[in-house]
Amino acid sequence: MTAISEGDLTQKVQIPSAGDIKVLADVINKTVDDLNRLATEVSRVAKVAGVEGKLGERAAVEGAKGSWKNIVDTLNTLIDSIVVPVQEVGRVVTAVAKGDLTQKLKIKVAGDFEVLAGTINNMVDSLNTLASEVSRVTKEVGAEGKLGVQDRKSTRLNS
Repeated sequence: MTAISEGDLTQKVQIPSAGDIKVLADVINKTVDDLNRLATEVSRVAKVAGVEGKLGERAAVEGAKGSWKNIVDTLNTLIDSIVVPVQEVGRVVTAVAKGDLTQKLKIKVAGDFEVLAGTINNMVDSLNTLASEVSRVTKEVGAEGKLGVQDRKSTRLNS
């Protein structure tokens, strides 16, 4: 039990027993097996979702109940709470890269994600302003022949 409590899940109760002691040994050994399955699944999902970037991957432990199921569900909730904002950022950045400056982050987030969402939305606004000014100046200089036209909003872009 000391080895197990210290995280060594290779150890099992291996004493010749019968009756209640055997039942207790079997329950302890089943608990070690359950912990091993849970630890293996958490490691697998961390690798597949976190390292390999397969953002649709979620943890599943067959037959998990009670606290074991709660750990699996909590891990999946954590993954979802990270993946959704990342996918939303990807959607907006892809739209901007394709020239669509109408897209903004539309999710409710907090903490660091809130700061990132605000920064990206401000960037889209700034790009919109810049694109409008470039279009205006291009039209006035190119189409209307007005030389000497200056950017009237350049101070606004820097603020």
